[in-house]
Amino acid sequence: MGYLPIDVFDFLARVLIAVYVTYFEGDEKAGLEPDLETKALWEKIGCPRDHILPGNMKDNFWGTLTWKST
Repeated sequence: MGYLPIDVFDFLARVLIAVYVTYFEGDEKAGLEPDLETKALWEKIGCPRDHILPGNMKDNFWGTLTWKST
């Protein structure tokens, strides 16, 4: 039929029980505020609050990205 036989939100809720997620905690030296919008989105979709962890630029992928045009 081309779709999952279970409700997608139910599936996500079950998966999120075992998953930990991060949001950018900010960086005072770089003048960057915490990404509270992302934190709120994780909460909104039902991720347990104790599974939403702050992440910094050193330990996560946040940082300056450089894109090359081809």
